[in-house]
Amino acid sequence: MRKIILSFVFFIFSFIVFQDVTEAETAYSIQVPSDTSIFETIGNERVKVGTLLRGETIEVLKEDSYYYYFQFGNGLGYISKNSSLVKKAGSLESQDLILKQTVSNNVVITTRRTVVFDSLLKSKKAVAIINRNIRMPILSSEGSWYKIRINNQEGYIPKSNTKEDTGIPVLMYHHMLKTNENRLFLHNNMVISVESFQEQMDYLHKQGFRTITLQELEKYMNHELNLTGKVVAITFDDGITSSERYAYPILKKYHFKATQFLIGDRTRNRDMGFDPDYLQYIGFSSMKRINDVFDFQSHTYNLHLRDANTFLPFMIFYPYEFIKEDLLKNQQRIGEQHKGAAAVKYLAYPFGQYDEKALQAAKDTGITMAFTTKTGYVQLGDSMLELNRQGVGPYHTINHFIKKVEGTY
Repeated sequence: MRKIILSFVFFIFSFIVFQDVTEAETAYSIQVPSDTSIFETIGNERVKVGTLLRGETIEVLKEDSYYYYFQFGNGLGYISKNSSLVKKAGSLESQDLILKQTVSNNVVITTRRTVVFDSLLKSKKAVAIINRNIRMPILSSEGSWYKIRINNQEGYIPKSNTKEDTGIPVLMYHHMLKTNENRLFLHNNMVISVESFQEQMDYLHKQGFRTITLQELEKYMNHELNLTGKVVAITFDDGITSSERYAYPILKKYHFKATQFLIGDRTRNRDMGFDPDYLQYIGFSSMKRINDVFDFQSHTYNLHLRDANTFLPFMIFYPYEFIKEDLLKNQQRIGEQHKGAAAVKYLAYPFGQYDEKALQAAKDTGITMAFTTKTGYVQLGDSMLELNRQGVGPYHTINHFIKKVEGTY
């Protein structure tokens, strides 16, 4: 009965949040007669990001049956519709123009609830509040204040209420085994213990981190979505079966999302089973079993190898046309089992290595984000086909992990 009730509640929430959104047909604004919560949808969750203060007016860019949408940061915030809101005529600029004016790659994270003022004059008025742990793009720095833009209007927040945004951590995993069954991979830098992974995920959960999908990361990078401060993307390279056997139930327990970068030639119709002394790869039936947690993207079809003579990775050794054909083949291979080839638009470079022709092949096959093995964070303005990650290996302690996700590694 409890499962039925929860499923019904989620269905109702999804129905409300994911209504078709349409652009405002005529120019108008809405005045709020009392303090009104501002929301944004992050990871299928409605998150309160701030408050619009009494008497303020928003320029409506879009609306659906339940919400009015307006410019907030690099994306759209929304307020609930109700009969007390006052509708006014306005000279609304186009949505594209308004959002283009507000785009910024400079971001801070609020460390406490922060009042937004309309100016820096003595007569300044509070117009909104931004909640703690919200990423907010800034337009400029003016003394002890940051200039921002909310609702297509300039506002100011004190620097003392913010911290530097060092970027989004994209975690990179490969293989994991229980300590007592790891006999042949003890000195392999790609193999961590299940116990360590459990401890790391426990930390993310206890500290209130959200896991974002790569689709959400792409929207953020394209200035189409705002994110909270404590977010992380989780990725697994190669599609090894331990990610289903061990990582999947831990991730599912915490409602976390993750991405598998699959090698098409090693992803077979039938599952290979599991043996801790060898490497096996998930199959098509596994993909169906774990797709409530994992998205599946490309690690090339058959380029995760090196040339025997030069030891160059195939991604660098082979010519453009060969690489392009391989990427297209893998998109088809994965897509026929998961959401279609067009949805396979993210790539992890084998061995993290690539060159100009590999970049061009990725671009020409519709890849919109590609990930390296370079240690670092993902920041607005980064090259979308050369994104950093934070690798997690057996030599990383929990303190190392904490620094990685907290942006100080």
